[in-house]
Amino acid sequence: MESDLKQTFSDDEINNFYVDFATDMKKYEAVNSHTMDQLYGFIDFQTFKENIIGYKKGPMAIKAEEQKEKDDAYRKTLNSMTENSQTQFNDLKNEDVNDASLKWIKTVTMAEKNGIEVSVYKRPMEGSTVDLTRTDCLMRGVTLANLKTFFAKYDTYAFRMDKRNNLKHFKWVVNNEPEGNWVMYSRSKIGAMTSDRDNLV
Repeated sequence: MESDLKQTFSDDEINNFYVDFATDMKKYEAVNSHTMDQLYGFIDFQTFKENIIGYKKGPMAIKAEEQKEKDDAYRKTLNSMTENSQTQFNDLKNEDVNDASLKWIKTVTMAEKNGIEVSVYKRPMEGSTVDLTRTDCLMRGVTLANLKTFFAKYDTYAFRMDKRNNLKHFKWVVNNEPEGNWVMYSRSKIGAMTSDRDNLV
């Protein structure tokens, strides 16, 4: 800020302003009271403290309450899915992503490479502000026996593949290797400014 000031004003003018501002703030308040309130809020600790507390009780509190409502709605939906996960999974798996009424949108397309092709879709989830995500993956040259071995021990592989240590929690909802039926829940840290991500696969 001071370097910008020096492009327009001399050192003497800046220093004189500092002295004048401290001794005659009323004069500057008459010119622009809003700016004065902001400046004074930075240099006076009590005013700064009151502003921060007011913000925490006002806008921050409102945002926190709104986020809590969204989180509660999401947890309610997640709990209802885990209680009857197999039926829910089959219903979702059988949905036609090309049916416009279901509002599926393709968000990621990974062309086939080394025998693996991936498509990711999302659609709104009823009763929640969170979208539902679906991934269709084609793996050529991978036998069902290979896949069963991998999924049966996925709780071990999941942490081994997590190179960034983002995986915070993993648990089996269904682990039925003989029938090739697995449903797993995990929670991962996404970033410093975002909440953890819940996954039900």
